Amino acid sequence: MRIKTLIVDDEAMARKSLEHFCKKIDVLDIVGTCEDGVEALNVLKREAIDLLFLDVEMPNLTGLELIESLSVAPTIVLTTSKKEYAVKAFEHRVFDYLVKPVSLPRLMQCVDNVVNELQATIPEQSALHAEHFYVKIDNRLVKIDFHKLLIAEAQGDYVTLRTTEKNYLVHTTLKRIKEKLPDNLFLQVHRSYIINLREIIDIEDSSILIRQEIIPVSRANREELMKRLNTM
Repeated sequence: MRIKTLIVDDEAMARKSLEHFCKKIDVLDIVGTCEDGVEALNVLKREAIDLLFLDVEMPNLTGLELIESLSVAPTIVLTTSKKEYAVKAFEHRVFDYLVKPVSLPRLMQCVDNVVNELQATIPEQSALHAEHFYVKIDNRLVKIDFHKLLIAEAQGDYVTLRTTEKNYLVHTTLKRIKEKLPDNLFLQVHRSYIINLREIIDIEDSSILIRQEIIPVSRANREELMKRLNTM
């Protein structure tokens, strides 16, 4: 997923700072920056924007006035140095509210929530045609290609994603990872393991071999595994 993003702020330093942070987040595609609401309105008329970071107090057209002028609005995150605008943000049904100066960890949290929201609006069948998903690691969103993912292993409050290139330790649950994976390519074979069906080399009674790693198969999942494989 790529999120087409527009930044609107009349303060040059605030605008550049937010743009700098946004460029550190792989999933964000910065379409442009605007220094007032009128300029932003013109961009929104000609560009399909997914995410709008919008300052509240601006000359000519304020952020709230801009929102009111939109018949169809993208996902909007208000940015302002005044906390009292939080009530107004709620009234205008904006997605989130960031107090300036915006920190990178707070921005990452916001974008992570935006990604989850946008993915939830995608029709379920599109997951069959997707080629990747994103996970949050430290202060980054990292793309995981389906065809490169070999194994997902639950380890307490974390999940290790083993790919053909490297391993990633993600603070999440195996259930949440499973929800992101297409059923036609992946199968949970044990309470702690999800495997890429195309990467199976060998199968024994209670285990499978993927690359050089032996993965346990629970009795409850073995029947489903055998159904999914093209066996003779």
